[in-house]
Amino acid sequence: FMRQTGEEHYQVRGENALLKIREWSRHSDWNFKNKLLLIEAEYYYTRKEFDKAAVCYEASIKSAQEHKFKPDEAIANELAGIFFFQRENYFQSCKFFLRSIQCYKTWGANAAARRVEDSIVNKFDSDLMQSCQTEISSKLLVDVSIETSSKKHHLDDQGVVTTTTT
Repeated sequence: FMRQTGEEHYQVRGENALLKIREWSRHSDWNFKNKLLLIEAEYYYTRKEFDKAAVCYEASIKSAQEHKFKPDEAIANELAGIFFFQRENYFQSCKFFLRSIQCYKTWGANAAARRVEDSIVNKFDSDLMQSCQTEISSKLLVDVSIETSSKKHHLDDQGVVTTTTT
């Protein structure tokens, strides 16, 4: 809500939630890693650290896939779709939205799948949607690094976003 309202108390609540889930993740990485990464993605997005946010969204999705948490994978894909759409990266956004629809349907959350389908109808043309569908059909997992002009952001072994200059 912080991005939408600008109200600081939402930032404080989010930071407190982040601290709690970090602690939970230390006790059960299997159950909480993807959730932690998704909350970190939202945190970085709110702080306008877009490259770090992108890495965390993709790492959250990959973690949910690896641990077979289809509901978490669906939600992370949807939020990544929103993120990339707002960053005007429409191809990436479309891929994430389509993946979220697939995940929701696999999970059996057909109403959620329809909600996402309805939200993207006017966002993307049919050619872009077809291109996205073709690409996501050929990939099982997403890459968890993103390279910008002179920096590369990636997730290290401890789950921390690190930046290297190239």
